[in-house]
Formats: sequence, C-alpha cells, structure tokens
Amino acid sequence: MTKSLPTHFSDRLEINYNKHTAYLTDRVKLKSVLPGIIFGLLLASLGFYEWFNVFGGGVKELVPTGETTAYKPTLSVWFFDLCFIILGFSVFFTNIILYIRYNKYIIRNNSVIIIKRPVFREKIILQESLDKYSGVRFRVEFMESGFLTKNRYIVELYHSNPEKIIPL
Repeated sequence: MTKSLPTHFSDRLEINYNKHTAYLTDRVKLKSVLPGIIFGLLLASLGFYEWFNVFGGGVKELVPTGETTAYKPTLSVWFFDLCFIILGFSVFFTNIILYIRYNKYIIRNNSVIIIKRPVFREKIILQESLDKYSGVRFRVEFMESGFLTKNRYIVELYHSNPEKIIPL
C-alpha cells in the first residue's frame, strides 16, 4: 500500500509564530528561479536575434573557383532559430509558473487554514480543526539536484488526508 506524500515547494521553511497565530508560506524562492528566468529570456532573444539575420547580414559568401555543387542543408537555419526561441520561452514560463504557485498555512487558536494557489485554477481554501490532526511526523526525503544528492528532513503536522498535512 502506497500513500501519497505531500510535496513542499521550498527547501527551507520557517514558521512565524506570535502569541496565538502561526503563519507559514511555502513557495519557491525568487533567487532560485531568477537565473532560469534570465537564461530563458537570453536564449529566446538569441533566437530572435539570429532569426532576423543580424549575425550574417553584411557577410558575403566565399565561392571557390572551378566546378562546385550547390550545398543544400538538410535542415534550414531558421529551424534552429525557432528551436532556440521555443526552448527559451519554455524555460522562462516554467520558472514563472514555479514562482506563482504557493501554499499558505495559518494556525489560529484551535483551527488550521490552508490556502493553496495552483497556477491555472482558483485558490483552494481548506479549514480544519486542530483536534483532527493526529500528531507530528518526521520524515526524510531523498533529493537529487544535478550531480548532488542530499537528504531533506521534513517535520509535519500529520493528518490522514495528504492535502491537509502542514510542514513545520
């Protein structure tokens, strides 16, 4: 039997607590998606720059003397320009989508409010009594980031419904 585990967006969560209210926002940090946004825009602008033939505008081709056969490339140059543009915009929009979505958790007195913000739908607001939570759970999640592997230690307020689990 496999249970679904909630995925948390942030690697480092910090719960803010003042007297009777605890507040937590789970969102991807801007400094981790900003390089992807910049790289995507640069890649797309490079594709547009080459598409409008800025690199080869004033260069004449060298034609050897004698008998030559016309060179016909299999793929046209504009195909690669289009690939750069599509790849750049996909990297850009993926990083924007990663930053837009978030989860907010508010613990007040004896109730818990969960606000989930998916990208292409309306906000989902769940409210639950703190008595319905069965306890605190500690789990270790294995993460891969390129060549690096590391463990992520997660402390959660456990509920039988995986959508209502709150990271602490």
